[in-house]
Amino acid sequence: MTVIERHDELLAQMYLQMHPDLNPDVVRKIVKKISCDNMIDTPCVLHNDITNETIETSLTRTMEWVEQREPIITGNGTFVKQHGELKAPTVKMLESLQRKRDVKKKEMFACDEGSIKYKIKKTAQLNVKKIMNAEYGGSGTPLSPFYSQYIPPATTASAKALTTTLICCLEMASGNTTERMQISISQLYDFIHIILTDEEERIHRVHNAGVSPKQCCDYLIAKVFHPSQQDYDYLLEYLKTLPQDDVCKLFYAFNIKGVLQYEIPNKVEYVMEHIKRNLIDIENFNKQDVQNMGYGDGYPEAIKTEMGEIVDIVIDSCVYPYMMDDNESRCDSMKRCIVCVTDTDSLMVHFASYFDQLFVDDLPYWRDKALHKELV
Repeated sequence: MTVIERHDELLAQMYLQMHPDLNPDVVRKIVKKISCDNMIDTPCVLHNDITNETIETSLTRTMEWVEQREPIITGNGTFVKQHGELKAPTVKMLESLQRKRDVKKKEMFACDEGSIKYKIKKTAQLNVKKIMNAEYGGSGTPLSPFYSQYIPPATTASAKALTTTLICCLEMASGNTTERMQISISQLYDFIHIILTDEEERIHRVHNAGVSPKQCCDYLIAKVFHPSQQDYDYLLEYLKTLPQDDVCKLFYAFNIKGVLQYEIPNKVEYVMEHIKRNLIDIENFNKQDVQNMGYGDGYPEAIKTEMGEIVDIVIDSCVYPYMMDDNESRCDSMKRCIVCVTDTDSLMVHFASYFDQLFVDDLPYWRDKALHKELV
């Protein structure tokens, strides 16, 4: 089936699920007509800068080609063959340099930290790192033996895509904004489809029989930009046809605050009490103080079990392979309650301190003031 055919079939199945008494063939015929009448297949051009070939095609045909070939897709839309299919000379060179750097780092760690030998080895491995980092920029000049007009912007855009995707993922999951990460009603149904068809084993996922279709509908419709009453009514009708566990699954998908607030508040409270008892004195602290606060190597021993359980529950209940489009635009324009600063060398957020930032008065889902007073 083509991309459009799969799209039409998905719409038909969802509508038939809400109206099982209708004729499936008639529904599919109507959906196909609506799709044909409204579909605009955007023209696009693919250029191979190695063979200097140019192909005029369309967006849907490109999507189908991507599904068949499964290339590496960079941040600016440059396609590169998978390394298992063909490894570029640039990749071989960088891998060779990486092996040299690994050897030098191993030699560095074998020396006493702060010694002359340690500093010499550190400088040596950093020099190799600089050569590796400079390669993609140098490949943009025609004098380079690895010249490519697309690799430099593709590398830069990929790095930016990593950071913007991380920020959008965190903000979508946490509600870290006064203006929610809104999507269209069509994107919402795509979101629902991805969540419900996810087949990953999630042994720690929350199963709550108390989540109602209306509660889930209110949560989901809040993600939609300017929803109509008809959008709400159809969504609610659809959710009523789902098994209760699917409703729960949709309610907690990318809803970290919901999981923390409704499902595991006691574990969160235990962790935060430990953090507050071990605040660091900036004027006088040591390595153990840092570890106790949660910024050391691994979780503090006193909350290791609780943190592990919280992380497992949040990952299995909230994190799915879905990301909205236009990440760069969203990151530039979003109004935030909390600012997330990150770069490609530090793609992480400290989990325990992040909990503390979730429980503030002006975040959208926080309504339990009594619990809020105890936790913060």
